[in-house]
Amino acid sequence: MSNSKTVRYATILGAIAVLAIPFAVLYAQEIGGITLLQGTEIGVGVAAIGALAAIAFVRRARFRLAWSVREESLRAARTASLLAWAGVYAAVTGGIALGAYALLSASS
Repeated sequence: MSNSKTVRYATILGAIAVLAIPFAVLYAQEIGGITLLQGTEIGVGVAAIGALAAIAFVRRARFRLAWSVREESLRAARTASLLAWAGVYAAVTGGIALGAYALLSASS
């Protein structure tokens, strides 16, 4: 797999990780069929998986860029890395919110 494809996949997975929770919540509110809590749980899971996969692709791309003979820009890899870590942040924040909700529900 070429570096550009690896970076492209990392960028796509990072964007999916960042947008998973808002889309899941929007789906639960607008279309229905699932509750808001279930939508958040699904969104957090998708965000976590997408972010971890994006980080793996970013690491592979950076490794290949470091050993590449051609002079390629690291800007795309940096963007993919930023999206991947933003996805991790979204997944962790959503997980904390779900954990806090679980504690509050259990205590009442």
